[in-house]
Amino acid sequence: MTEAEFFTSCAEHWDGMRAENPQRLRALVHMTGLQPGSRVLDVGSGTGVLLPYLHEVVGAGGELVAVDFSSGMLERARKKFAGLGNIIFQVQDVMQMPETDAAVKYDAVVSLNFFPHMGAHKKDYIAKMRQLLRQGGKLVIMHDISRDRVNAIHGACEHVREDRLPGAAVVAGWLQEAGYRDITTVDNDEIYFVEGHCS
Repeated sequence: MTEAEFFTSCAEHWDGMRAENPQRLRALVHMTGLQPGSRVLDVGSGTGVLLPYLHEVVGAGGELVAVDFSSGMLERARKKFAGLGNIIFQVQDVMQMPETDAAVKYDAVVSLNFFPHMGAHKKDYIAKMRQLLRQGGKLVIMHDISRDRVNAIHGACEHVREDRLPGAAVVAGWLQEAGYRDITTVDNDEIYFVEGHCS
């Protein structure tokens, strides 16, 4: 079973597998500094956990593009949040997304609880997302639990056992190598947050 098949098989019950913490999710989105009217790519959107919090910030004048390689997960997101409007649901491998011209690049690429699933391609992901961001746009990698908890959860599941979350300082170094600037990191007992800006 591939990872995409695994997540699709879990889609119907995914939201009940771990309690959502609205206060923490809202705080993480606040940390991104996103503004009303922003165009945001939500990578690994899954069942859309982050979408309502992003929507609160970008408002009716913004645009959210929710991307996931699992059709089942994204269909759950569509059923839950299509009514919010200005959300595009796109089943796709994010690494296959075509580079766009400047007029339609993103103000931010955000991922919640996704980055470890890039496996050995984490640096490739960082470079690819830079192609999709406008100048001054930001890449945000975040988790609503600690890095230790992420790695413990993955270690206990055979389908994602090798999907590890590196320390924030390591990821910050990768961002710098790829040309990102003004890098922010938080890696503590509650959350994981890394943000870098395109120069």
